[in-house]
Amino acid sequence: MINFNKIDSIKINRTIFDETTTAFQIAGRNGCEVFVLWVGTLNNATEFKVSRALIPEQTCYKTMWGVRVQIDSAELHRISREMYEH
Repeated sequence: MINFNKIDSIKINRTIFDETTTAFQIAGRNGCEVFVLWVGTLNNATEFKVSRALIPEQTCYKTMWGVRVQIDSAELHRISREMYEH
């Protein structure tokens, strides 16, 4: 079992970082949020290296209480299968 509480360093290249911030900016301009998964590997017990950003298909909802995103079950299944296969 991986203990994510021990990670004190995340390595990410500029391209993945820019892809992530662009997704945040686009969602923000529309008054929404976006869910981005950073996929990668542990280099050692305290360092995580991001190899790609996965931005699932999702729907943003704006309500009187705020905003939220929803990822449907088919997309969650697709992500799970993709993570298992890689």
